[in-house]
Amino acid sequence: MAVIYHVEHGDTEYDAQDKAQGLIDSGLNDAGRRQARASAQLLKGRGIECIYSSPMLRARQTAEIIAKIIGAKVIVRKHLEPLDIGTLTGKKNTTVKPYLEFFSSRPTLAFPKGEKFGEWYDGARKEWIHQFADDDPVIAVVSHTRDWQLLKHWQRNGLDAGPEGIEFVEPGSGQVSKATKQGNAISVRQVG
Repeated sequence: MAVIYHVEHGDTEYDAQDKAQGLIDSGLNDAGRRQARASAQLLKGRGIECIYSSPMLRARQTAEIIAKIIGAKVIVRKHLEPLDIGTLTGKKNTTVKPYLEFFSSRPTLAFPKGEKFGEWYDGARKEWIHQFADDDPVIAVVSHTRDWQLLKHWQRNGLDAGPEGIEFVEPGSGQVSKATKQGNAISVRQVG
């Protein structure tokens, strides 16, 4: 059974203002660095040798802080990149949420000047299937809110579910969740 610890990247200035970042490549603020160190403490002693990270600076910085503390290596994976929400980037999360619900239920439509939710979903799903098939028995993945939301969606509906019905609840910055897969079933629970 594969075990993955999903870590939500630490806070940036956008998070501090409750704004959606999309593909803005912002780095961690002081609170985000503290959150990354706290996440590392939760991951210590769990046998993690490899941390997969989104290519975005906020995720890479979180992964690097954790890796330094727990003695792991970081591998950047392009398909852990966040959803391109186009012109909604930089808007309040409360403004973005109805658009996420709309486009996830119409996956062939693109966000204004962004990508099609369905194409992003398919790529993210393939990446997570790849992660669950990893040779390492225990790994960590540092990425974004949408990934945690997908894990929760798959926990309710199975890994072969389409994007319809995703609940766009926000996890806490730096939150660590343990995800396990057995067959098509995913189990997700918060750590710490």
